Amino acid sequence: ARLRSEVERLDQMSTTALALSDPGLASLRFEQVRAREEMDRLSEDLGPRHPDIVELQDKIETIDQQLSAILTERRRTTRVQLQGIERKVETLSSQLSDIDAQRQAESLTQVTTASLQRDVDQLRSQYQAAVDTLTALQNEPDEVPVFYLLADADIPSHPVFDIRPWLKWIGAALGLMIGLMLANARERFRDTVKRPTDVHRQLGVPLLGVIPKDKDNQDSMRSRFSPREPVFEAASSIALRMIRKKADGRALVVHMTSTRSGEGKSTTAMALACAFAGANMKTLIIDGDLRSPTFEPEDAETDLGFETVLQSPDILREALQRTPIERLDLLPCRDIPDNPSGLLASRGLEMTFNALDSLYDVIVVDAPPVLGLADSPLIGAQSDLTLFVIEQGQVRLDQVQVSIERLTEFGANVHGVIMTKFTPTRISEQDMYRYVYGHESYKYGQTKRTAAKNKKKIGFSS
Repeated sequence: ARLRSEVERLDQMSTTALALSDPGLASLRFEQVRAREEMDRLSEDLGPRHPDIVELQDKIETIDQQLSAILTERRRTTRVQLQGIERKVETLSSQLSDIDAQRQAESLTQVTTASLQRDVDQLRSQYQAAVDTLTALQNEPDEVPVFYLLADADIPSHPVFDIRPWLKWIGAALGLMIGLMLANARERFRDTVKRPTDVHRQLGVPLLGVIPKDKDNQDSMRSRFSPREPVFEAASSIALRMIRKKADGRALVVHMTSTRSGEGKSTTAMALACAFAGANMKTLIIDGDLRSPTFEPEDAETDLGFETVLQSPDILREALQRTPIERLDLLPCRDIPDNPSGLLASRGLEMTFNALDSLYDVIVVDAPPVLGLADSPLIGAQSDLTLFVIEQGQVRLDQVQVSIERLTEFGANVHGVIMTKFTPTRISEQDMYRYVYGHESYKYGQTKRTAAKNKKKIGFSS
């Protein structure tokens, strides 16, 4: 009954009133108003039969016919839609009544009922929307809205880049980078010897002392190892502990090694040698790295070196060279032999140490790193003490353990550990030690007559 009432009300509306209330017909209505205004203006000066007046009247009639035809068609279409909706509502209501009577007997009917109920609600919503549209058309004012174009739209000169398809790849790359960084940080910082207290707890080897990080990095040997330098002070305390291990009438052979190169082993060996010499002990430092020598004497009077002495121990005195440090001599490595391990495994090493026994009080051997080479364990087996050098927080714990085990297997006496490049990380460590001190893979020499260029040399200039 409500639908029929709305249709009858639409039929009773005049064509002009309905056109005025419809925004879709605003353009025709606007043109009609302009034509009438033009006809009224010309009627003041021209007669009703003037051609211009007649033309405007025909135009107005044509627009009225168009408006009438459009509105008639719209009214008819709206009526047909409402009638179709009414028939659908009646049909669905009938189906809903039939289904409600059977839903207690059949469970599957409940699903159909719910679906039909949604359809009925949707159609009712459409019906209500159609009724509201008709009511709005009837209540709209007679004023015709006029629209004006303010500015043209800007057309992009180039395609717009959409980042959304790349977000998943960017997220995957960032996740991979973060995972690699976390894994690297875990391997680097978790399984390393970071503090002096970790040495005995993790390795079971006593800590002999710590060598501070050399921040000044002087080139002169006198300035680097002068008694006032923190490095010399730390090495002196370690050397004094070693002197008690010396037997009367025999030279104390101290073997210095590390896990890998670049841990400060050679600097520590030189500092210990200077400390022994400063304690009024005749000291010799041997460059035992036959693959990448470290100590480079200036103004050498002979080309004989440690590798030559191993082959011919009788020329030992000719190969020894003095240094600017009093009571400190050097036996350098002047040439890189073809088979370093074979030379060290021969009786030449034992004969060399026996010949030096009567010449010096202390012999410090700067040996190569342990990992990957047999040279250092062979030297350690012929030495009295082995001092193992560990750089603070840089070497993995499992590598250090393997190195110490390998030395022990060869018969070396691992006396203790020296932590190098030490920087206190806790206030308690600053209080414990007197001074607040504050890695590349191992490489062979490039030729038989020159040492590796990339390895830092320790000169003996005064």
